[in-house]
Amino acid sequence: MTDPFLINVSGGRTSALMLRRYLDANGGRLPEHTHAAFCNTGDEHPKTLDFLALIAERWGVNLRWLERDGSAPVRARFREVTYETASRNAEPFRELIAERRYLPNAVARICSAALKVETARDFMRAQGYEHWTSAIGLRWDERARVAKHKEKQEDEHEFDSVYPLHAARIVKADVTEFWQASPFDLGLESWQSNCKTCFLKSASILERTEREEPGSLAWAAEEERVRRATFVKGRRHLTIIERASRPMLRGLVLDPEDAAPIDCSCTERRPAVARSCTCGKRRGEGHALHCARVMGRAA
Repeated sequence: MTDPFLINVSGGRTSALMLRRYLDANGGRLPEHTHAAFCNTGDEHPKTLDFLALIAERWGVNLRWLERDGSAPVRARFREVTYETASRNAEPFRELIAERRYLPNAVARICSAALKVETARDFMRAQGYEHWTSAIGLRWDERARVAKHKEKQEDEHEFDSVYPLHAARIVKADVTEFWQASPFDLGLESWQSNCKTCFLKSASILERTEREEPGSLAWAAEEERVRRATFVKGRRHLTIIERASRPMLRGLVLDPEDAAPIDCSCTERRPAVARSCTCGKRRGEGHALHCARVMGRAA
């Protein structure tokens, strides 16, 4: 670790393990000028907030809870909150949408950039740092994401990103083993993730979220109504809410493809623009005739 240092804690099991390893390597306490920070979008799962509160209490770490504050001066747009005062109805998210006047989408993922990366950056600026090191919780089995993140950070001059779990060759099985032996855990199921209504999730996962926790998608549906737009082309949250309110057929479960959580991209400052279809074939004349995924129409 080099001064100053920022440990990005997303609220998931992997970044929490990264924090634990830094604590263990430094006698159980973070050195001076080292900060552990969680950036709250207001749409985090309640279990995520509970998990972070337990981490701070049981590990004795000063975890800084941050939220974007659009009313603050430019370059200092953050406010510090606590477990008790943290937003729980997507307030920072909705404030950002009102300011930008459009909804985040697959091409313009302003949520990740503004609510996470830039909020943490403004916090470090406020501490008086002109340059710092930022630790990102990506594992050895996420090598593609590490490479992608490095590429996006090439023009970043305020901080250098490091990937300690990747460097230590920590994989998902190591993370699972650690938390299975821990006296407390995040408690989310395999199909769940920290951000409840992330538009990158499939419609079936969002439906299951709304079915098990009614009201989860209400704010997103309201934003779509006000903006007369959708987060995902051709998919309305109101429709998903209506489906979730209907009785479900007995024995019906998620498709296997939908059971896995999405890759979190909250460490990405700028979105990548897809130049080819996910099927691996270039988009072009005749592509739509043989590929259901063309232009992202398939979930």
